[in-house]
Amino acid sequence: MIGMKISSRIPFRLLNPFTEYFAKFGGIDIHRDVYKHIESKCSKVEYEEFLGGFYYILSTSKSFLI
Repeated sequence: MIGMKISSRIPFRLLNPFTEYFAKFGGIDIHRDVYKHIESKCSKVEYEEFLGGFYYILSTSKSFLI
């Protein structure tokens, strides 16, 4: 999963107001906490931030009991 969020990194968080403004036009909810939701559903979650912390990639796996 690839997503967009506000940055918590210094000095990139100064750009958060611009990110919020432009995300409205794309219909992107940058304030949702996707990581916690996915972590509650899957057994293994890998998370990495890119481009100053504005974008992230989540990869997951889920164990199935047979």
